[in-house]
Amino acid sequence: MKWPAFILTFFLLNHVSLAQEGGGAAYSGITEPAADATLSFPVSGVLARCAFREGAFVRAGEVICELRHEAQRLEVERRRLILTNARTDLDRTQRLFDKTGSVSEEELDEKRATVHVAEAELAIAEEQLKQRRLVAPFDGLIADHHGLEVGEGAEILQPIVRLVDTQRGVFVCNLPAAEATQLRADSNAVITVGEIQCPGTVIFVSPVIDPSSGLLKVKVAFDNAGGQVIPGAAGQVRFSK
Repeated sequence: MKWPAFILTFFLLNHVSLAQEGGGAAYSGITEPAADATLSFPVSGVLARCAFREGAFVRAGEVICELRHEAQRLEVERRRLILTNARTDLDRTQRLFDKTGSVSEEELDEKRATVHVAEAELAIAEEQLKQRRLVAPFDGLIADHHGLEVGEGAEILQPIVRLVDTQRGVFVCNLPAAEATQLRADSNAVITVGEIQCPGTVIFVSPVIDPSSGLLKVKVAFDNAGGQVIPGAAGQVRFSK
């Protein structure tokens, strides 16, 4: 997620709180959802169904929206029938080859090739059908439907749904290089947002210093299953020594 310029400037210039409560420096930062994805279709079509409203919780693998796909569904059924017939023909030819030798090995190879082609064509048809279903890649909340209504056309890669995982959060801050390099990927921390405090664990320390500020980006993961912290809220973090 990219921060607006005025927010980034604020934190680069005011990255350390002067408060020393608890014996450690408090670093200012911003909370983010653990995952934030804008989903779109890889093909164009007409929106046929939206199974979830904004604010709804969805599980990974659930279909959120669908484009009209009757032609693609029928094509999958047709390709399955073709594959079934090709396999039956191959089995019959194989039995004749094994028992009577009345068919040549070349003819048997042709039947095998026909089955392989039918399998590939069925896989292509299934993929074309799959592309018309927008599936949740992770558990999360529908944050935005981007205004598209059922019956309207959707273009290739047009934003359709924004899905965010708010059950887990990430606190992002910028630290002086001398202090950030003392942290490990499993260092403990406490995040404070308003009156809410959450224990956290460092998951990322940037290997690159920002040349304009001399700071390093640090990310701290925290559990937010209760939804107490709204992603985007500003706060502070203190690291355990």
